[in-house]
Amino acid sequence: MHSSPAGLLTIAVILMLGACSAPADERIAGRGLETAGPGLTLVDSVVLVEADTAYVGRPVALEVTLDGSLLVSDGFAKTVYRFGRDGQLASRYGGPGGGPGEFRAPTLLSADSLDVAVVDPAAGRLTVFDLESGRVLTQVPLLGRTGDVRLSGDQAWFGLLRPGDEASFANVRLRLRPGSMSDSVLETRFLGAVPSAYHASARMREVLPLTSVDRYGAGFVSGYAGLDVLVVHDDRGWPTRVLDIPKRLRRGVPSDIVQQLAQQIPLEKMASLASTLAKVRSLDSARVALVHMDLTMDAMTAGATAYISVVRPSSMDACVDAPVIVAGDGVPPITFQGDTLYVLDQYVPSDAGAPRSVTVIRRYRIDTSDCEWVPARQVSAVEIGFPISDR
Repeated sequence: MHSSPAGLLTIAVILMLGACSAPADERIAGRGLETAGPGLTLVDSVVLVEADTAYVGRPVALEVTLDGSLLVSDGFAKTVYRFGRDGQLASRYGGPGGGPGEFRAPTLLSADSLDVAVVDPAAGRLTVFDLESGRVLTQVPLLGRTGDVRLSGDQAWFGLLRPGDEASFANVRLRLRPGSMSDSVLETRFLGAVPSAYHASARMREVLPLTSVDRYGAGFVSGYAGLDVLVVHDDRGWPTRVLDIPKRLRRGVPSDIVQQLAQQIPLEKMASLASTLAKVRSLDSARVALVHMDLTMDAMTAGATAYISVVRPSSMDACVDAPVIVAGDGVPPITFQGDTLYVLDQYVPSDAGAPRSVTVIRRYRIDTSDCEWVPARQVSAVEIGFPISDR
């Protein structure tokens, strides 16, 4: 199942395209990429049990609950599936439509011990479900183009860019129990900062607008889709350290990306212009994981190679660019739980009697014990274009 680029206006939209199936399962053995970055040791694989009435048509995002359940948002069925550790379908959240608990394009996911949060950019809202019952607890409008969501208790964090508010993410406190479809937002704070490249270039804001955010110690870490930096924030959300992330295998970001984006270049060339920082996640109190995507496009399909890097902000070094090997084409949904990496891979087995795809979720342990740590240069406030000081 391939995704046409026709009508896609930004590279950011391509990141919303889920894994596409292709008859190439033998490629899981490797694609000839040199070894780099942290070790990714396969722990196990779970084949999702699908049927004609419930199958993953276009996986867009993957999340793992604290009990090990596997959540998959499906852009084709416009629902979120919950699978058990054994791959059996346990339940689903929402369905197609515009009513309460329904979706037009479910994408980003987050879950805690009680609830599931789903971002629907087409409907412009976040929906929170009770994890066990599936009951809709609340729906709230999105605050802008959203690149990430994190849910913990009654707190939700959104990765977004709001240059007018000098904000790269937001914190929203919600009233979830008793749930309410109105008046459920108790407090909203805009946090972070916006680099000068995004202030100066409308094209950057249009093409690479997404940001990712996670808690890190008492503060936060974040990253921008169009820049090769990791930002460490204090507990008020203000930047305290910016690190330039070195590269080994991925494309990286050209120093003149703003100038290149200002040119009228085809979408296919735009997709391959730079690596896109898709996800930032804390592994523990000392390490942060990054997911970069090297996108590719042609007239008919869109795909990506994903790379995993680990950064130690306190020692300002990094272990970069472990390639994620998958059998299918498309953009593989990826998530983390602690120091464990989860990758969704969808493909058509080459020996299959029918063209039904197989959806596999592989679990890897991230090992940095043999890493070749390289310096991550500290970027000055002047260089990135925002002050490192109190608001």
